[in-house]
Amino acid sequence: MGAAALAGCSMLPDKWTSPLIEFGSLPAHAVTSGAAQQTAAATTETLKTEVIQKSGYISIDKVLRPKFVSPKMGWDYGKSIRIVFNTGGEIIVGDTRHDVITRENRVYRTGGKRHEIPTMEVYAEPKSKATYITIYYKG
Repeated sequence: MGAAALAGCSMLPDKWTSPLIEFGSLPAHAVTSGAAQQTAAATTETLKTEVIQKSGYISIDKVLRPKFVSPKMGWDYGKSIRIVFNTGGEIIVGDTRHDVITRENRVYRTGGKRHEIPTMEVYAEPKSKATYITIYYKG
């Protein structure tokens, strides 16, 4: 098949195979190096983690669920965070200034808005066996 392709190319008119001088050309590395530099710069920000052990339980609608209390406010971790439970569930918090409740009834409370929640709290889904969470944040 390679020989047939070469033979086919040799039959093309010169105007289809000759480069136009007025457009010029750049070496391949010049065309792609800008994007590669931008990607490298975007990935240099360090991803940090913090593990928080279960601090007890909370009863919501008469159902117990594991509770995790951070010593920080939610926004102290940055603009957005990812919280992963050791049982596999997660909460993606796009804006740490706002509380989040997932479809699975996992809860993120930013802290500082109510006197009974002075710092960030996270609640697992009902009847969860989670014993710790890992918070992923940019730092």
